[in-house]
Amino acid sequence: MGALLDPGDVLLAHDGGHVSGRWGQVYDRSTTVAALPYVLETLAARGLRSVRLDQLVRSGRPV
Repeated sequence: MGALLDPGDVLLAHDGGHVSGRWGQVYDRSTTVAALPYVLETLAARGLRSVRLDQLVRSGRPV
């Protein structure tokens, strides 16, 4: 991960799912789910914490 994230940054992690249509397929979400504790622990070790997007918006900090 490194220093790619700063306070106020948004980390968007798609967890897979189902895509319909011409190239429809089902995506396995197990790797994202398995990685989430590591991601959150790593960010916490850097002094960052996770908040819901609505909380970030209400904080008034620019994103």
